[in-house]
Amino acid sequence: SSGAEVKKFAQMMVNDHPAAGDKLKALATQHRIEVPAQVDNRHRDQRDKLLAKQGLDFDKDYADAMVDGHQDFVDKLESRIDRDTLSKWKQNYVGKNNAQVQATAVAAEKSDNPVTMALNQWAAETYPVAYAHLEAAKSLRDGVKKRSTD
Repeated sequence: SSGAEVKKFAQMMVNDHPAAGDKLKALATQHRIEVPAQVDNRHRDQRDKLLAKQGLDFDKDYADAMVDGHQDFVDKLESRIDRDTLSKWKQNYVGKNNAQVQATAVAAEKSDNPVTMALNQWAAETYPVAYAHLEAAKSLRDGVKKRSTD
């Protein structure tokens, strides 16, 4: 990367993603859910394309990939979260700092199936950080675009 903001964002990904992944792996082990051993082809291709880029070209494509990936992830998490608490959470999100947002909980969508309920609970616990990452990725993308037009 050629930009400090991209490096800062990437470090946030390195710091935060393993915690969510480790919790999901533990949940999968507990409920005997098979977890893919490797990254899927789409993500592998995306990684390879990014590896071929440098400087501002890398920054633009990385920022776009982070927005797209986090948006997809947030959308999937939202499907497992109670709609009422999610709506209230989103109303409270605007104008709050990251610590305040992460301290506010959303409720998991209820399910009689214990495995589904466990996954829904993980989604609800993961959502505030994932949403904060999405917003940070959008800000990063906007900053990179601005830098490219200066």
